[in-house]
Amino acid sequence: MVDAVHSDANPDVIWCEKPIASSVSEAEEMVAACAEADAELVVNPSFRFTDKLRRLRELVVEEDILGDVRSVSTQFRMELMRNSTHLLDTLVYLLDARADRVSGYITGENEAVDSLGAAAEVDDSGGGGHVVMDDGTFVTVDCTVPRGISSMSLTFVGTAGKLYMNNDDGEWRYWSLEDGDHVETPLPDIEGAWTWDEDYRTAFPNAARRIESMLRGDAENPSTGEEATRSLEIIVAFYISHYTGGHVDIPLERPLRDVEITSW
Repeated sequence: MVDAVHSDANPDVIWCEKPIASSVSEAEEMVAACAEADAELVVNPSFRFTDKLRRLRELVVEEDILGDVRSVSTQFRMELMRNSTHLLDTLVYLLDARADRVSGYITGENEAVDSLGAAAEVDDSGGGGHVVMDDGTFVTVDCTVPRGISSMSLTFVGTAGKLYMNNDDGEWRYWSLEDGDHVETPLPDIEGAWTWDEDYRTAFPNAARRIESMLRGDAENPSTGEEATRSLEIIVAFYISHYTGGHVDIPLERPLRDVEITSW
């Protein structure tokens, strides 16, 4: 990507697949190269480009339907880089926050040999742990289970309400906190839950249209390299924590930013 941004093509926008990179230092190099060349780096964790998730972010971040989020529990399938990047990006997207302290566990197990026919030996595997965000939110992440029994689920508990999301089962539920009681309430302007069959199919076309709008100067970057680095540094910190037996502070210091997690 760095070669592309400095090439004779002089691109205005670089569109990358998720995860942004294999190491935090590589991601930071990509971000810096685009800033130097005055090019936009757009990373494609595809859930961000679905209409329902964008509206949900407005409700959580701008309209404050949850108040101050205190706790989040999440679950999705292995492997962390290949699959669970989606979950972690959804987490940081809806919280609009960055990890501050991480404690991790790595299983060493993966399913890519069966599901992809992958032959290369890589680091990517199931894992998870505890994350304290820079806004104080406490998060549990479980990405250890096989695809067949997993559900992409997130539960948010805040001072003004709570939210349950299950994208595999197509169930989103919201409760507002009223006089000490949680009262189930429809999510404004969201009809039904996010589903793979309907919403995921629109993600790539939506992203392409957004890129076109950015090239015309009609839209801002919805998924920057800086934001994509937030989910990557959590994954890298899980690995570092597991193999060192301690917690990891973010931002990562050198040489930890250079730790590379290979995937397919």
